[in-house]
Amino acid sequence: TLSSSSAASDVYKRQVHLVHSIEDALATAETLAPSAEHMLCGGAQLYNEFLQAGFVDKIYLTKVLANIDGDATLNWPEDFNEAWQGTCLNTFTENDYHAEVWEYQKAT
Repeated sequence: TLSSSSAASDVYKRQVHLVHSIEDALATAETLAPSAEHMLCGGAQLYNEFLQAGFVDKIYLTKVLANIDGDATLNWPEDFNEAWQGTCLNTFTENDYHAEVWEYQKAT
């Protein structure tokens, strides 16, 4: 547990911003770093909300080439295959799983 006077706690307070909507998140990110590439790190629900709202123009995706049981599903936009261009950036094997790292860019 961090004490409220620790340096780590002070950094945490400056770098975490609580928002309650997609619009608030985008406005906060743009205010804090107007010219930066903003990244969304979340779970399937966050990814789905931002994708469906049309606020995503680039996706970095790691594809694990295996059938793995899970309970989260990413709902790709209906036009994904037509409207997005993908490039495989890297392939690797970790713990006997083969994987690919892809970058998808939304066509303009």
